[in-house]
Amino acid sequence: MKKIFQGWLIVLVAFAFVLTVFLSYRIQTSQATSKAKELLKVNLSDATRQLERSQQNLKTIREMTENTALAKARALAYLIQQSPSVADNQEAIERVKKMLDVDEVVVTDGKVIVGANPDCYIGFDMSSNPQSADFLPALDNKDFYLVQKPRANAFNKILQYAGVARLDRPGIIQISYTPKRLLEAEEIADFGYIAENFRIGEKGTLEIKKLEEFQKEYLHNFNDDNEFYSQDEKEFHLYRKVGNTVLVGNLPVNEMYLSRNYVVVFTTIVYLVLFAVIFILVSILLQKVVIDSIYSVNNSLAKIKEGNLEEKVDVHNAIEFDHLSQGINTTVDALKEMKEREKHRIDADLKIGKDIQNSVIPTDFPVGKPYKLHAGMFTAREVGGDFYDFFRIDDKHLALLMADVSGKGITAALYMMTAKTLIKELVMTLNDPAEAMDMANRELVKNKSKVAFMFVTAFLAVYNTETGELVCVNAGHNPPLLKSGDNSWEYQRIKHSMALGVSVKAKFTNISLHLNKGDGFVLYTDGVTEAMNSSSELYGTERFRAFLNNQKMEPCEMVENLKKELDAYRGDFEQSDDITVLAFVA
Repeated sequence: MKKIFQGWLIVLVAFAFVLTVFLSYRIQTSQATSKAKELLKVNLSDATRQLERSQQNLKTIREMTENTALAKARALAYLIQQSPSVADNQEAIERVKKMLDVDEVVVTDGKVIVGANPDCYIGFDMSSNPQSADFLPALDNKDFYLVQKPRANAFNKILQYAGVARLDRPGIIQISYTPKRLLEAEEIADFGYIAENFRIGEKGTLEIKKLEEFQKEYLHNFNDDNEFYSQDEKEFHLYRKVGNTVLVGNLPVNEMYLSRNYVVVFTTIVYLVLFAVIFILVSILLQKVVIDSIYSVNNSLAKIKEGNLEEKVDVHNAIEFDHLSQGINTTVDALKEMKEREKHRIDADLKIGKDIQNSVIPTDFPVGKPYKLHAGMFTAREVGGDFYDFFRIDDKHLALLMADVSGKGITAALYMMTAKTLIKELVMTLNDPAEAMDMANRELVKNKSKVAFMFVTAFLAVYNTETGELVCVNAGHNPPLLKSGDNSWEYQRIKHSMALGVSVKAKFTNISLHLNKGDGFVLYTDGVTEAMNSSSELYGTERFRAFLNNQKMEPCEMVENLKKELDAYRGDFEQSDDITVLAFVA
C-alpha cells in the first residue's frame, strides 16, 4: 500500500511539476518577448528623436554659416562700392581678408579676377571653371547671391564659397572660408555616426538604412507588426520608417531571453524543491528532520533577503535539500556577480565621462610669449562639469575662459562640451565677450528642453597683448583675483548676470580692467574655496587669497602648489568637487 501510494504520489507530483514548469516557460517567454519589443520601441523612438534633432541642428548651423558668409561678402561689396581702389589693391585686400576672418577673397572686373588673396588667382577667368562659373549671373543681377556647398579648392583644402554682385560696376565679390562648425555638425548628423554610437541593451545595435536598401535586403521578412527574426533566428529585429530612412533595432535572441532563462531555471529549482518537500512530508509524516531542514533553509534565505549575500545554505541531509542548497547558493553567487558587473558598468560610465571631460581641456600652455599662463583641473571621484580654455582670437587678443556646469555624470560632461564649443565659436566670430555670452545663452536656453535642466556659470575675459586691456564678462561665476604692481591679491567684485542656459532675459555687460607688465589674474571654480576638511570646514576665500599672497608670480608653481595646499587641508577627507584654476601673469 505504501509503495502504491508513493508511486501514484510520484506520478502526480511529476505531472504537476512538468505542467508548472511548462506554463512558467510559456509565460516568461511571452513576457520576455513583450519586454524586448518595448525596449526596441523605446530605443527606436530615442533614435528617431536623435536623428531628427541632428538633422535640425545641421540645418540651423548651415543657415547660420551661410548667412554669416553672405554678410561678409556683402560687407566687402559695400566697402568696394565706397572705395573702388580697394578692388585691385593687394595690401587692402589682405587687410580685408584678416578683418573678415576668411581664407580667400576674390574681386573681379567682369569675368576676370583683378584682386585676390591669395594673389595667384589674379587674372583668372571665372567662366573657365565650373565652380567659379556658378557666380557669373552676378554680372547681370545686382541682387544675385550664392553660397555653395563645402568643397576642396585647388590646394585640396575644404572651403565653402559665397559670392554676391559687385555694386560699383559689373563684377563678382567672392569669399571662401573653412566651415569647421558645419563640417563637425555634418559628421555628427551622419547616419553611420549615430548608429555606431547607439546601443540597445547589452549587445543590441541600431542600423540606419535607406528605404530602397532596406527593402532589397529584408523585403521577404516584412509583416504588419514591423518585426521579424533573422534567417538564422539569432536576432530579433524591429524597424520603423522615418521618411526615406528606416531605423532597424537589433537584439540578440540569447539576450532577449536571458531573464526568461534565469527565471525559468530559478523557478524550476524552487518548484523542484517544493514538490520534493511535499513528497517527503507526505511520505515520512512530517518528520522533524524535514521541518528542521526547512527552517535552516528559510533562515539562510531570510539573511540573503536582508542583503547578506555571503550567507550559504548548508543543508545536505537529503538529496532534495542538497539540490536546494546548491541552487540557492548558485543563485546568490549569480546575484553577487550581477552586482559586481553593475558596479563595473557604473565605473565604466564614470570613466567615459572623465575621458570626455579631459579630452577637451587644453594642456599645451604657451611658451616664449610676453605673458605666462598655466591651468589645472583636478577631478573628484564623480564626473563633473568644470572646464577651462584659452585660445588666440587674433594676433593681439587672447581669450581666457573658466566655467562650471551644474550636475555631474556623462550628461554634465556632454553639456560642458556643448557650452565650451559654443562660447569659443561665438567669441572667435564676434570678438566681443558680452555679445558672445548673450548668443551662447540664447542657444543654451533654446535647447534646454532637449536635455535635463542644466545651466553653466562662466567667466570670459579677452586680453589685448598690446595695450594690456582685459575685457571681462561674468555669468554667475566666482569673482576673479587681481594683483597689480606691489599690491596684494584682491577679489574683483565684477557685476555679474545670471548663469548661462537659465533665461533669455539675462543681460551681459563688458567690464574693462588693465594689466601692467607683471600683474597677475586668477580664475577658479568653487571646488577651490569649498574644499572641506574632516571638520566640515570650508577652505574659504580668505585662505585662498592669503595663499596667493605667499606665492611667486609663476603660474605653473601657483597651480601645483595650490593642489598640494588643498590636499593637505583636506587630509583624509575625500575630495567632493572638481578643482579647476587658471593663473595668468601679464
